Amino acid sequence: MELLFTLTSEQIPYLGVLLTPVLETTLGVGLLLITKQSLEKKKASYSDLFHVFRSGTLFTRLLPLCGFFIVINVVCKALPQDPIGFKIGAELLKVLIGCTAFFSAPLIVFQNMTFLQTVRPNLRALKLNSVPILSALVWFILYGLLALLPLGLGLFVYIPVASLIGYFVYATIFEGLDIDRNPHAN
Repeated sequence: MELLFTLTSEQIPYLGVLLTPVLETTLGVGLLLITKQSLEKKKASYSDLFHVFRSGTLFTRLLPLCGFFIVINVVCKALPQDPIGFKIGAELLKVLIGCTAFFSAPLIVFQNMTFLQTVRPNLRALKLNSVPILSALVWFILYGLLALLPLGLGLFVYIPVASLIGYFVYATIFEGLDIDRNPHAN
């Protein structure tokens, strides 16, 4: 989803830098809520995607996280981006700094933490699971680019699958979700 919003924000000169992190965070949380409801066999609807906007308290709890991502975007846009190497470096810097808040949105929503309280569990989880998370990040980027090839239609599959995998990673690390590999075994 970040790739889609990043491509869109390039087209809106100044407003895109501010709107992109807010939309990514709020719609990403909506996807996580829909994923959790679906896995718990509860009824989920498209309106749940915008649950953050309807819930004032949830939106205000997510505002510091959105502000953090806005600062990252503004700093990366301020870096020199004339040669392609600087542009790639700025995007890598954005990804590396953004990884410090990788699990912040689910922790804010599901564990009722503040943004500052999520930093330490984020860093601890990334330190303990750095190789699987970074390898999954590389695959997500590759699959996201592949999903864009057929006129972006692959995103209809990519975004829900990425949300499902993101929730499973969060639930496995922070909620102790045990995924049984063979449900028919005794």
